Amino acid sequence: MKKIYVLEKFDFSDEQLKRLNSLGEVKYYNKANEREQNEAVLYADAILLDWLDPNPILANMKKGQFICLPYTGYDWIKNIGLAKQNGVVISNTPNYSTNAVAEHHLALILACAKHIVYFNNLYKNAQGGGDTI
Repeated sequence: MKKIYVLEKFDFSDEQLKRLNSLGEVKYYNKANEREQNEAVLYADAILLDWLDPNPILANMKKGQFICLPYTGYDWIKNIGLAKQNGVVISNTPNYSTNAVAEHHLALILACAKHIVYFNNLYKNAQGGGDTI
């Protein structure tokens, strides 16, 4: 039976959980600590993660193991080449957060155009009296 480690909390639908559980024995973590990550590298056939740093995990994975990285691109991950060289199967998720990234960029543009960060810091750092906004 395949062993699948989900190292962080994902918001899976009931249908997704059912499908994932049908693939093998699944261990779920809210946020795996270093010991739990090391256990996953030793025993997992497949690893799913989200915000955890994938570099220490990838550096120790072995041939035939699979990891799913929920990123559009993964050129920033330094141990991708090492993992590929070691025979690790790596999957990313194109278009994972395209809309969220676009929304975030627009929010940053508006924050810059309206000096939101400057005025927020000015307000938070005001020492009372006439120095407030």
